[in-house]
Amino acid sequence: MLLFRLVFVVVFCFTAIFAEDEILSIDDVSVFESDFFSTINIDDWKASSVNQRQIIVDDFLSKKLFVFDAKSLGLENGVGFQVKKRNRGEFLLLSEFYENTVVKPLVTDVLLEKTKKNLIVDKHVYQILIGYKGCKMKGDFSLSKEDAKQLSKAVYKQLLGGGDFKSLVLKYSSDPLSKHKEGDMGWVSWGRWVPAFQDKVYSLGINSYGSPLLTDFGFHILIVTEEKPSEHLKLSSEDFSKLSFKYARNIVAPLFKAKKTEVDMGLIEAFGFKVNNVAVDKIELSLLKKNGPVSQTNVSAFLSGLENIGSVFVIKEKGFGVLWLVEQLKKIPASYRPQLSSRVDVENLIHNLALQHIASTTGFELGLEKTISYSNKLSEFADDLLYKSYYKKLKTEKPVVSENKTKDYYNNNIDKFSKEGVLLPFEDVKSKIKQSLSTTSLEDYKKTVLQNLKLKYNVVINTSLFTLKKENK
Repeated sequence: MLLFRLVFVVVFCFTAIFAEDEILSIDDVSVFESDFFSTINIDDWKASSVNQRQIIVDDFLSKKLFVFDAKSLGLENGVGFQVKKRNRGEFLLLSEFYENTVVKPLVTDVLLEKTKKNLIVDKHVYQILIGYKGCKMKGDFSLSKEDAKQLSKAVYKQLLGGGDFKSLVLKYSSDPLSKHKEGDMGWVSWGRWVPAFQDKVYSLGINSYGSPLLTDFGFHILIVTEEKPSEHLKLSSEDFSKLSFKYARNIVAPLFKAKKTEVDMGLIEAFGFKVNNVAVDKIELSLLKKNGPVSQTNVSAFLSGLENIGSVFVIKEKGFGVLWLVEQLKKIPASYRPQLSSRVDVENLIHNLALQHIASTTGFELGLEKTISYSNKLSEFADDLLYKSYYKKLKTEKPVVSENKTKDYYNNNIDKFSKEGVLLPFEDVKSKIKQSLSTTSLEDYKKTVLQNLKLKYNVVINTSLFTLKKENK
């Protein structure tokens, strides 16, 4: 154990320093290894071939350069971009509010420390899994839940008495995935299993059997044969903290709904939120006159025709009308808008939009838009939006495929356009050829632009560092 702790200290300290190494610079703006691996999953990177890694690195570099050039061209100053960014900012503020009022109170310091402790260790686990009728494990099982429980107790007793684990796996285990490997589940990492299972695994000492554990998949009899430092030790301290919170968050996720209801009720009371039932009556009456439900795409138009019905709800004695609802709906993609088919739908729409407004307002008052988390998420969204805008710009700028080039391709590839020995007329396949050549030319044009941008912004890539990371990661 002392040796393991020493390895942890050395590796973690080394990583914290090494993670700050620069992997590239664009016009003297540094991009670090931690920036790269904040967008790429470490496990996916490790599983990638050399060619796949090169593609990942090229995509990362092209996005960085395109966004950098988009900003220099002023694309972020466009009205459309600013509207989308503002709407996203409001959504993120809402998200940050609930993260701070619902999630963080549930992720206690004790849970977070437990998660951090377990994340740095992987355990090699073997199991005997006994299924029962109705369990989630695939297969047909004849044992009732009670009979499976009693059998698991009997098997556990045999193991404690010196019974041979491998023989008992072959005789009793229902899990086909591990049974053919004599119960070997491989290396188990914290955060990737249901809470009850991983709690059991991480409570066991080396070579000690765990008493039968019931999950939705059956009764598990587990043994840990060895442990090792996990790959999470290679993360920077900041990324390790983020991952720890993420996994701790997942554990308490089933409690979110009840906690959010509690928070929402508090907001409703504090802001004096009240629905104007007379206005809702009028909306319902108009709804009943329709031949069917109001679709997601038409809900805004439907409500716009009812602008004279007065306030539909009140917050702190201030009335909000139908047109306010319409403006809020405009910020939501049509596919996410509700359809209206009953009074309950109308009440839910009013309730949800009003609560979102209250929560966002409260979040702003709490200064959540100044937090690092909010800033990073909004910056990431803005970069994605700029990248899409820039790529769209490339499509309009790319060279047009000429008629001569299309004909040359046709004449040089006659075998591709012959059907049963008969050559298809050029006019019949021209559009298809142009489309194919256009796709190719776009990628070629993208590469040309990328090369020009590398020169324009004096891009320096630390290739030796990338090579080292490919092996270490």
